[in-house]
Amino acid sequence: MTGPIFDWWVIPHIAFFIVLGSTVEAIWRLTKDRWWVHLIYGLGVGYGWEVLEHFLQRAYPDLWSNHIEHWANAWIVDPVTDLLGLAIGVAIARWSWKRKSKSAPFSQSR
Repeated sequence: MTGPIFDWWVIPHIAFFIVLGSTVEAIWRLTKDRWWVHLIYGLGVGYGWEVLEHFLQRAYPDLWSNHIEHWANAWIVDPVTDLLGLAIGVAIARWSWKRKSKSAPFSQSR
């Protein structure tokens, strides 16, 4: 169900943040007690995009299909879906590292 508050753009939001979260986690291998690092950049990127989108929707309405996003969608739903995607991405990267470390003794060639 889509409407003014929930739209189909939640899918790209989640997908982008899955990629972002898994990439950051895979590169820096943050420990579980450093979850706040993901929270800081996730909220920064998420809300940064929403601020940019807010002004772009008003400056170039023809490029945005003459559609102004509902405030609840922009400032609540999209950031929550961003954090959901981030959590999924981090979980995927941690699962991958755990899986890789368990199979490491068997995958080494002599």
